[in-house]
Amino acid sequence: RAGLLDQAVKDYHRAFQIKDDEPQTVRELAEIEAARGRDRNSAMLFARFAHLMIGQQNFGLAREALERASQLEPALPQVAQLQQKLSTAQG
Repeated sequence: RAGLLDQAVKDYHRAFQIKDDEPQTVRELAEIEAARGRDRNSAMLFARFAHLMIGQQNFGLAREALERASQLEPALPQVAQLQQKLSTAQG
């Protein structure tokens, strides 16, 4: 299992380097990093996914991603900033 996760991480990191604004890639990489116990990396990726979802006005997915990021890394500054942005965007 560890070997498969390591390969998946390499593949998703390559995809992320090519196109870091592809929501599915960002979210899946966040999930993989969480499975590997890399909470800070995962939280940052969930925050990035939330940012992308706010831009697409998909506020439900943005909220879920921010909750997940907050659970993984409560002190991550991006989470508070994005929560404010989400509140403002929702009106």
